[in-house]
Amino acid sequence: MRLLRDRRRSLRAALRWLSRRHARRRRPAGARRFRFEGLEPRDLPAAILPDVALTSATTADSRSVTLAYDIRDAALAQPLEIGLYRSADDQFDAGDLPIGSMIINPPDGAAATRDQDGQPAGSIGPHRLT
Repeated sequence: MRLLRDRRRSLRAALRWLSRRHARRRRPAGARRFRFEGLEPRDLPAAILPDVALTSATTADSRSVTLAYDIRDAALAQPLEIGLYRSADDQFDAGDLPIGSMIINPPDGAAATRDQDGQPAGSIGPHRLT
């Protein structure tokens, strides 16, 4: 009899332990466990990309536009297209009409674009083009 009572006690203790352990693991209905995956390491590109900043755009006769711009960090490695658009407001959107464009070729090569000073227009430094 005593042996049976001891077994019942140990069985009850084991059931209490299991129910407490299971209760800690249970989630409320509808709760989801979120899993996060780490992203692959983000490496910087080996080449430094040029930073092109337009400093001014002026016109004297509304038939041509003179652009002043700076290229920093690196010279152009591929052609850069600059577009000119007519707009009714100060926001660029689909309603703006293209009225002209210009391609600035990289400074290395026979087709290099020259600025008004005769320098390669895609090299580092300030430039002016009309």
